[in-house]
Amino acid sequence: MRTDNKPEMQHFVPKAALLKNFAVKGKGKTSYHVHLFDRLKGRVIPSQPSVNNVLGQRNFYSVRLGETVYTAEHGLTALEDATSPIIKKIVSSGSLASVSNGERQKLSTFVAAQWLRAPKIRDSQSTLWKTVAEKCERLAPDAPNLEQIKAYASDDAIKCSSIRLLSDATTELAGMVYSYRWLLFRSTKNQSFWISDCPVVMHSHEDFGPYGTLGFGVPGIQITMPLSSEYALSIWHPKLVRDKQIELEEGSKVVQNFRASRTLNPNSRLQVLGNRLGELEAALGGIRALLDSLDRGDAIQASEDNMEHYNSLQFDWSLRFIVSKQNDFHLAEKMFASEPARGVKFRLD
Repeated sequence: MRTDNKPEMQHFVPKAALLKNFAVKGKGKTSYHVHLFDRLKGRVIPSQPSVNNVLGQRNFYSVRLGETVYTAEHGLTALEDATSPIIKKIVSSGSLASVSNGERQKLSTFVAAQWLRAPKIRDSQSTLWKTVAEKCERLAPDAPNLEQIKAYASDDAIKCSSIRLLSDATTELAGMVYSYRWLLFRSTKNQSFWISDCPVVMHSHEDFGPYGTLGFGVPGIQITMPLSSEYALSIWHPKLVRDKQIELEEGSKVVQNFRASRTLNPNSRLQVLGNRLGELEAALGGIRALLDSLDRGDAIQASEDNMEHYNSLQFDWSLRFIVSKQNDFHLAEKMFASEPARGVKFRLD
């Protein structure tokens, strides 16, 4: 809690725990610099800005009420300090093997808080309240509580609400993250993971219709947070793991049945089908390796398609800026060119 109103740079993505893992030191300098893509303008920022000046905003987690400035920055900094060595250990070893249960708990809290602190989440709250206020003013301009409703849509009220959300929801979301299954992915030689102003992203192949398919508690959800340009942590809902186990079991039965049939009744048709058996066995081997690496395994090598998928999620979930250690934004430029306004949008109905 501050007693002054001095502006300070408060990062959406913490420097020590994450952002420096996507940066390089300038020649002859001690500062860290990144490549930055502006998704609203669809272009790379010409300079390579310092990590001190990206993915942050003045007083983003501080709000003035009366004579006092309240801030969530101190609590977030303490969480970052506790988590930074854990992330560093994972990145340096390329494995989850040495992560203790206590460290897993801290990292779960970090992931949950990192999701809730993102500017995209606050922006969605702001859009919701401003939409409600505008509709109320249009439909009931003489309502006695109109000014109160409009006050909820003010910038300071939205900031207070988002800070309160951090306090209220982090523990519950962290419990989900802790209970899910964890995987570590390693980038390809020629590609690197991006990180955006909303680094915790979600993806699901499930379709729940109007109930939505994205959320920490949604069955089959896959939550991903890049830890460095080389490694990304992927957190899987248990249903997703069960689906993979079933896929492995059923595929193994197909292979066994085919081998038995070919042995008992060899013919040209089975020989032709046998050419596809290797593809199936390779796919099953990938699933088996994935399941073996859950929670305590070494990093799994991502494919080029995996890299495009994970980086496209950073693009779609970001509010504005994407960071890379390399100037490798060809995919971002392509995505912007094909659909400038694309991205994950929150429902307001």
